Amino acid sequence: MRNPLTKAATQLTKSGVEFVGYIGITATTMPWPEQSFDLTGELQGGSSTSIQDGDLIVIMYVSTGTANYNLSIKSSGWTALGGNKYQNASYNDWTSIAGYRFVSGTPPSSVTIGYTSISSVGNGFMAMVFRNVDSLDTAFAWANGYSASCNPPSITTVTDGALVLQVGGIHSRTDAPVVITGASATPTGAENFNKIAYGTFHTPPAYPGQLCMFTLLKETAGTVDFSNLPISGYNDNGDSWGSLVLALRPG
Repeated sequence: MRNPLTKAATQLTKSGVEFVGYIGITATTMPWPEQSFDLTGELQGGSSTSIQDGDLIVIMYVSTGTANYNLSIKSSGWTALGGNKYQNASYNDWTSIAGYRFVSGTPPSSVTIGYTSISSVGNGFMAMVFRNVDSLDTAFAWANGYSASCNPPSITTVTDGALVLQVGGIHSRTDAPVVITGASATPTGAENFNKIAYGTFHTPPAYPGQLCMFTLLKETAGTVDFSNLPISGYNDNGDSWGSLVLALRPG
């Protein structure tokens, strides 16, 4: 099931890096022993509707429930960003994996995620596509925790004009959508903050997993701090969360 954006997308125009679009998929269950996600569908929220040669694809998959599902990217050609990430919590565990791939030739038609056990509750997937990317600008940053809100980590770019991407979210015990509580604020050290996409991907009523993404242009290389832009859940201190931040070098 593909989920529409809950808020309109905004396209960056000042960076050489172009946001092409995204695919978001909700999976009710996890078929054993792996699950494949279609990448041939129409992209939403960006400058185009399809992936092409040279594009960068960034993916994140989240499985919610009460266990560590030991996720892995089974398809060849993908680079994992830190491997399986697990956050234990009193009620709402979070297991996720992220990765990326530069398209060379024909775009991949799908990507397959594997696991060592299965969940029958909420599972979410996002693929985000970018164009005119030379490489990752610096090492990625990852954070996870157990609190009332997801607090993305800071990152320090090294190239002027880098595009910074945050993808992550929070696991709530209710079917309440996530909210960016500081949505009117600009992350510290950022210029031209743009919320490219903000959507929820979940399987109610139990253990919904909810993801959102946003980007910003860092015109002058330096540190971007997202601490004033938390992504909030619903259950006060009972939510587990994870957040990945990447800097994309224009090229």
